[in-house]
Amino acid sequence: MNNQESLAPYLSIRQIFSERTMRDLILFVSLFLFTISQEWNNFLLLLFPLMTFLIGFFFRLVDENKWRTKFQDSPVSYSPLGSERKHANRFIFSALLLQIFLFWIGAESLYHPQLIDNYSVFFVILFIFIYNFTFFWIFIDIWKYCQIKVEIERGTEELTRKVEVYDNLIEFLDINFFKHITYISLYSFLALTFLNLILTLFTYFGGMPGFSYDLPGSGLESSPPLYLHYFVFLILIASPFITVLLLYLVYRNINQIKPDKLFELLDKVPKNLRLLILEQLRMLNKKLLKESNLE
Repeated sequence: MNNQESLAPYLSIRQIFSERTMRDLILFVSLFLFTISQEWNNFLLLLFPLMTFLIGFFFRLVDENKWRTKFQDSPVSYSPLGSERKHANRFIFSALLLQIFLFWIGAESLYHPQLIDNYSVFFVILFIFIYNFTFFWIFIDIWKYCQIKVEIERGTEELTRKVEVYDNLIEFLDINFFKHITYISLYSFLALTFLNLILTLFTYFGGMPGFSYDLPGSGLESSPPLYLHYFVFLILIASPFITVLLLYLVYRNINQIKPDKLFELLDKVPKNLRLLILEQLRMLNKKLLKESNLE
């Protein structure tokens, strides 16, 4: 870790926001501004890509600044939430896709208003499906990256033997726990998707009460608005709420280090490396060693 950065009381905006982070931010904000320039009267649907992007942007910031929590050449790899980079890529991709969909439907309502009625129901179903799927997507392979690991990079042939001894998983996501998390996420995704499908079809064709959602071109050439069911507000909140809850459970599970496994590893390493590992774990999570009775 750079000494000057470690002594600084806080990080500047320039230090926090990397080139990749700024690229994602500029791209999404540009699409968002292009969309609202179509003069949307209701911003409800714009909250879906905005919510998705904010979560992805959070993971991007964590990923880009994760190195600041490590000592230089630290052997500890700490990933209690899995791969933040993959999470960020998936959320930001979906946010951009949702934003493009909104821009497209807005443009269609302005330039081809007579066609909106032909596929508005399919747009609503697909739009909500992409939103819900994104929150399930990150749990598909979270078990591969969710771990606390001690490793030494292979530098010379002399270190090869030591690498084989020190390269050790202290904690990883238990397969049974992973199955439970995946099942909860999958069933939640299917339930919300099925609920949206049924309610959307009933709203359009079954006379179920809902509310009209004006597009920028609604009313041109007698083009109708979109029709949304009232549970769309529940779906907007439910998916991120369930995801945050599951990630918290994953985080808590990973941070329950088994003392015998860590002691077994520490007995094999030199004293200076042992102190570095313990100090790194203490810095990453102050409660980690205390809760595991390792202090």
